Amino acid sequence: MLSMLVGIYGSRELFVEEYRSMLAGRLLENRNYDTDREVHTLELLKLRFGETDMRTCEIMVKDIDDSKRVVSNIRSTLSARQPDAEGRSPGSPPKSPPTPPGMILDAAILSHVFWPSLPRTKMRPHPSLKSHMDAFGREFYKLKNPRRLVWINGLGSVTLDLQLEGEEAARKYTVSPTQATLVAHFGDKDAWTSAELAEEMAWTEEGVRRAMALWIRNGVIKVVSSGGSSATTYRLATLEELRAKTSARMKISGVENDLKAQGSFSEEEDEDEEMMLAKGGLGDSSKAEEDLKTYESYVMGMLTNLGQLPLDRIQNMLKMFMSAGGTGGRKYDMNTQQLSSFLRTLCRQEKIEFVNHTYRLVKK
Repeated sequence: MLSMLVGIYGSRELFVEEYRSMLAGRLLENRNYDTDREVHTLELLKLRFGETDMRTCEIMVKDIDDSKRVVSNIRSTLSARQPDAEGRSPGSPPKSPPTPPGMILDAAILSHVFWPSLPRTKMRPHPSLKSHMDAFGREFYKLKNPRRLVWINGLGSVTLDLQLEGEEAARKYTVSPTQATLVAHFGDKDAWTSAELAEEMAWTEEGVRRAMALWIRNGVIKVVSSGGSSATTYRLATLEELRAKTSARMKISGVENDLKAQGSFSEEEDEDEEMMLAKGGLGDSSKAEEDLKTYESYVMGMLTNLGQLPLDRIQNMLKMFMSAGGTGGRKYDMNTQQLSSFLRTLCRQEKIEFVNHTYRLVKK
């Protein structure tokens, strides 16, 4: 199998580089710091390619293992600094300000020289997120002086609970930091224009519109006016509107809840939003259309040759075979959420179907 893959890439150097890119994706998506599987695979590859060629990958895995220990240490320190009921910190007063309560922050601390180039965004996190990042960064500096953290704001994920006024239980969402920052601003005021959000986040209006698609699709945010060429206006949905949206989606079901074995599973009005979400990381719209066609051909080829595949395996295979820029000079950079939205679109078009947690070609 390894010989076949090396033959596909043309040289062992290119194969190792592609494995390094795929490993980076797997490690960054691993929220539990569990590297057992990666260590096992790496040991096998070291037998085939030698320790020298795999040294960089070994350092990447070690970064994640070290991150687990550092994060645990910092979390314990910050927890001990939480103010008591009277507003006084336990023990002697700390030199640094108390950490803001109510949030748990994890971090993958990378030796950036040894990692593939990671996408960076100048997006400014919401103050509620930024305060925790700053507190974490201060403790890291004390622990690893003179090293400092440089945050990559667009990477990672945020698990948050949203509860509208009058709602008895909170709804849990796992989203990107950008999407979390967007919805957090609606806790400050109920309505924003895309221009206001772009200014607040030091970002672009187009980026705001792309990221907002998820909250619109889930009924949390409503579009008040698209404004044509001017700024789009958004507002927080009412509890009644959110319940109506949720009820409609449950009747139709969807891949994300695995409630339906096959067929059409998304409201027609959501189609543009799903495609927008799929294009979210692709930039220019004309180039995005071209890239999506290329991705489709790869997916169709996989399912033709391998039968049925789960989402995570399709994602890993696309990363492996397209990360060198095989898509007309562009690397594959969809995340799992965007790929899922793209595959839902192919299901609506009756090109593929979703059965028993796997995708396959539609039987004709």
